[in-house]
Amino acid sequence: MAKNGADLANDKGRWIDSSVWHGKPHTWEKVRWLVGEWKKISNGRPFVMKGIQTVADARRALEIGCEGIVVTNHAGRQVDGAVGSLEVLPEIVEAVGDKMTIIFDSGIRTGADVFKAIALGAHVVMIGRLFVWGMSHEGVHGCRHVIKSLLADLDILMSVAGYRSITEDVFKNKEALRYSPSGVPPGPGEHAKL
Repeated sequence: MAKNGADLANDKGRWIDSSVWHGKPHTWEKVRWLVGEWKKISNGRPFVMKGIQTVADARRALEIGCEGIVVTNHAGRQVDGAVGSLEVLPEIVEAVGDKMTIIFDSGIRTGADVFKAIALGAHVVMIGRLFVWGMSHEGVHGCRHVIKSLLADLDILMSVAGYRSITEDVFKNKEALRYSPSGVPPGPGEHAKL
């Protein structure tokens, strides 16, 4: 599928699927081109690259114009035995976390998983399988239920650990990973909005 220029705007994204990814090796030059094309057809919207597992790749993504990266090993499905994403998150945050948005994805099942990723410097946490589990059980209502459960789990963990604010007390605070027995209860209106 040979497309260029204005044709891309009318293609609704099919050009990405057919001409960029499937069956072709990926190079940083091709990703740089993709970022440029995306900027043109999206009126400059941010480009986020998924699948980053090393500091070198995080820096390269920043250099070619990505505004964000998703630190993930695709839940170990694509490359079984790949390094755990939580293991590499701190060094990636140290290298580029103040220059781009760091999104964490891989194995988020509980409030503790969210807490750990935020404490290690992730700006955002993605979930995938929880939606699938909820959807397979009760459709949209199941999705709502798993999200509410995740937020409630995080809220309980924050209370027990003695933290009131995920952004002020936990974000980029590795010490938050050490249990605080003080267990400061949240004040009125400080619980997760369910």
